[in-house]
Amino acid sequence: MAFYDSQPVYTLRKWSVHELDNGNFAVVNTDTGHAEYPVRYDCGTVGWDSFGVVPKRVREAVCRLYNPPGWFMFFHGGHSYAPFDVHNDTPERFNTLEDARWAFESRTVGFDRYYPCTDETATAWLFAEDPRRTGAEYPDRIITLGPRNGVRITLS
Repeated sequence: MAFYDSQPVYTLRKWSVHELDNGNFAVVNTDTGHAEYPVRYDCGTVGWDSFGVVPKRVREAVCRLYNPPGWFMFFHGGHSYAPFDVHNDTPERFNTLEDARWAFESRTVGFDRYYPCTDETATAWLFAEDPRRTGAEYPDRIITLGPRNGVRITLS
C-alpha cells in the first residue's frame, strides 16, 4: 500500500504523516502532494529531503513516532555476569517502569532459566531515552534488590 492510500497517523494544517509498509514514515504536503522522507536513525537532527520546509511541530511528531516514550534497561545479574557498555550494547526497551521492574524481579527473585546464577548484587540501569542516541553516561533510575529480596527503584 502506498502512503497516499493510507490514513494519516498525524495531521497539522496542510501536512499529514503516513506510515509506510517498511515501518518508515512519509510527511506529505497535501497542497502540492510532495512527500518528505525523514531519516529514521537520528531524530535530533532529522535529515529531510527539503531542508526547513516541514514545520517544527510536524518534525517533532515524526520523532515521537520513531522514538515512542519508554524505558531502556541494561541488566547486570551480579558476579557471574560481564559488565555492560552503555554506549555500545543494545538496551532492552520497556513501555513502563512497572514492566522493567517486573522483568528485573522475575530474573533475580524467580527462577529464570535464561538468567541463571543472579545474586544479591544484581542491578539494572534504566534510561528514559536511548543512551546510544543521547550519549548519557548515568541512568535515570537504578533497580536493585533490597535487604529482604524486595525490588528497589531509586533515582540516580
